[in-house]
Amino acid sequence: MIVVLSGTDGAGKSTQLRLLTEHLQSRGKRTRTLWHRPGYSWEAGLLKRLYRSIHPGGPPPGNSDARDAFLAKPRTGRLWITVACLDSLLQWAIKTRWWSLTGTVVLLDRYLDDGALDLEALFPGAAVTRGRFWRLVRWLSPRPHLRCLLLVSGEEGERRCGQKEDPFPVSPAVRRQREAAYAAMSQDGTWEVLDASPPADEVQRHLRALLDSRLSVEPLTAPEAS
Repeated sequence: MIVVLSGTDGAGKSTQLRLLTEHLQSRGKRTRTLWHRPGYSWEAGLLKRLYRSIHPGGPPPGNSDARDAFLAKPRTGRLWITVACLDSLLQWAIKTRWWSLTGTVVLLDRYLDDGALDLEALFPGAAVTRGRFWRLVRWLSPRPHLRCLLLVSGEEGERRCGQKEDPFPVSPAVRRQREAAYAAMSQDGTWEVLDASPPADEVQRHLRALLDSRLSVEPLTAPEAS
């Protein structure tokens, strides 16, 4: 079984997945939790370190104007996009699918829609998510059994993000773009949409009810965009 939690920054996805993991394990279920942002897995990190050892003139890790300028170069940008797509194939199409097929409940913190938003923000105007590599990622990645979209207001999201140390902070402009994208996703009828503004335990009760209703009747895993 595959469960996806997507949603706005500060919606509490990591907290809710931790609580869901505890709930499932208390029922004797095997679980795996995966957070993935295209190009930021430890495997992709190894490739980046190898690249930097061969090309020491590149920018240092982390967000910076130098990195943005470096990725804006056509050859470098294409290489980064290729690595990000291959990375996502490994994490979602291979690892996630295998774990699910072996009877593990896989809890995904972010999935295809979130990854597409990341790539669009990093390479604006490049139409990355309409390219053949990303289409391949979508086609090969498994269909989740439960997709939940956690939403909070922009003000609440800002407040919560300010209270934690985000390893991949984004600008307010990018955060607003994401909020608009998630708001549009909440209207397409394919998500279980939850208001994540109440206390975590209240949100968790709703998530557990949704999850428990799916555990007895699980659909077949089939490729589909998420």
